Amino acid sequence: MSLGYLRRSEGERARGERGVSLPFALVAVMIGTFLLIPLLRFMLSRHATAQMYRSVLEARYTNDAAIEYVIQRLKVDMNLRKALLDQRGTPLTITDIPGPVNAITPTVEAVLVNPVPWPWAMWAGSQVIIEGNNTTVDGGVHANGDVTIDGNNTHITGTVSAGSDVEINGSNVTITGETIEGLTEEWPVSWNIADFQPGGTWAAKATAEGKYYFHAGNWAPSKKEDLPSGLHYATGNVVISSNKVVWDKVTIAALGTIRFSQTANQDNLVTPYVPGLVLFSTSTAANAIYIDSNKFQSTAGVVYAPNGTINLAGNKTSFVGAFVANTIFVSKNTLYTEVPFNMTAPETCSIYDIRSTSRGRVAVARVRYCEDNIPTISAWWSE
Repeated sequence: MSLGYLRRSEGERARGERGVSLPFALVAVMIGTFLLIPLLRFMLSRHATAQMYRSVLEARYTNDAAIEYVIQRLKVDMNLRKALLDQRGTPLTITDIPGPVNAITPTVEAVLVNPVPWPWAMWAGSQVIIEGNNTTVDGGVHANGDVTIDGNNTHITGTVSAGSDVEINGSNVTITGETIEGLTEEWPVSWNIADFQPGGTWAAKATAEGKYYFHAGNWAPSKKEDLPSGLHYATGNVVISSNKVVWDKVTIAALGTIRFSQTANQDNLVTPYVPGLVLFSTSTAANAIYIDSNKFQSTAGVVYAPNGTINLAGNKTSFVGAFVANTIFVSKNTLYTEVPFNMTAPETCSIYDIRSTSRGRVAVARVRYCEDNIPTISAWWSE
């Protein structure tokens, strides 16, 4: 076989294989196209998501900065506080925010919100336990721990809220307001026992008016003359059981327990001497304040046991007032309690809502300023 023949055969075979790789190339291009389009879509989507997330973060940071600025303004700017006081309840637009933040100029408003209607018949830092049957609560119930309703035929006309759980074990329980779990709140009121002791703020005020009464050890008033109008401070336990005792603008503060056991004070409307405060015990006992009378009424007054338990223990008992304690325990049957009409939170502090809007994102802070002029942020939320 000649060399020329071999060369011609190889050339003919090469020409016959031309174009064989083209289908494979087209398939590869097609597969690459199918993969590339979703990849590009994914990358563009991730980029858009990142841009949106960045925009949201910038708006939130801008709102935070604006709110913090107003908080500091309220601390040092008496004219701003006065302007808010003059139009209490109506938002005031803050126009002098110093420059844009993240290239955003927020819209900021502040409003003095208190006094607000007092919403709670019962408020507890730890827990509320309703064990008795046939309980009617005309008002809200809150506990930063649990609210437990074991009693049957329990009717609550306000909101029931708890930092942990609202546990309903009784039958025929009705709640006309909302039931909210996971809501922890700042204490709605706060008093310091030192203010009621000799030399304290309220003690000095009452002394100047000739209405300060110091009771060493245990104290049990038994007639009207034993409980004159004014501030009564006891270093021991207090027991009020005589029906002859009539209240008239009285506040009682005690280091020990307080027991109210009058059996018939139908016309005895307890008016506080210290605005918003009727009874105050610093005891940590399970019966720090124990009320087992068949009627207890107060006007715009709080029964306050921040360290212990308020035990509402009377049968067929009617209570008018607000109860604030570490724990509230309804232990007996047929209780009716209601918040006094038009009762508002005692104005021991000023409460402001500060609202900032950036790129359609809204943040609101509730800030409390008390006599020490130190701001406390009670809540911060987005709308």
